[in-house]
Amino acid sequence: MSTPPPGFELLVSSPFVAQVGPIHVNDEGVLGVHVRDEHRNVLGTVHGGFLMTLADVAAGRMARRAIGEGAVVQTVSATVDFLSTAAVGSWLEIEATADRVGRRAVFMSCRVTSGDKTIARASVVLLRR
Repeated sequence: MSTPPPGFELLVSSPFVAQVGPIHVNDEGVLGVHVRDEHRNVLGTVHGGFLMTLADVAAGRMARRAIGEGAVVQTVSATVDFLSTAAVGSWLEIEATADRVGRRAVFMSCRVTSGDKTIARASVVLLRR
């Protein structure tokens, strides 16, 4: 297993996140992951479903951070644009920002990058519970 860059530590979250990881997080809430063989599609590059999962996890974590401690949110909509690809062994970073925090919904933007290359961007809507 590859070592993450300095400032990233293992994300301990749900059993699902443990299954698709290992995923790492830094103090700013940016997620990071090395693309492993099990994350690839038949073309040998990172699978779109994996990228969607990363965006969803990042959006949920940052939405809860934007609302406040103890917040509960549920994804109701996600749109992902796949702009490029990444090979097995690549380090991906996933950054999510709150565009709008409403009374019932939180609107998030996510960006998945590998170095200076944007791999995917996503818009995620989460309902406050």
